[in-house]
Amino acid sequence: MLKQKRGITLIALIITIVILLVLAAVTINMVLGENGIFNKTKMSVEKYKEASLLEETRLALTELQLGMLTDKTINASSMADYVLKKERSSSRKWTNI
Repeated sequence: MLKQKRGITLIALIITIVILLVLAAVTINMVLGENGIFNKTKMSVEKYKEASLLEETRLALTELQLGMLTDKTINASSMADYVLKKERSSSRKWTNI
């Protein structure tokens, strides 16, 4: 009688390698593709920076309006000076937007 050999056949090995290659391709596409994780992260960071800057500007405008209630003069120059002063004193810098 012939002994039955136990082990991995060449066909099983090829099938396993093909499955691993398909999984690797799907993973790489999900990470680096056009709608991949890295691009979504970059877009989220940009949206966060824009929203934070908008919120800081609105807060600065509100503070400026409250501070100038007695003065009743708010113009673009005073607003710009106030926002720049706030940004210099803030720990966050918005130069990369």
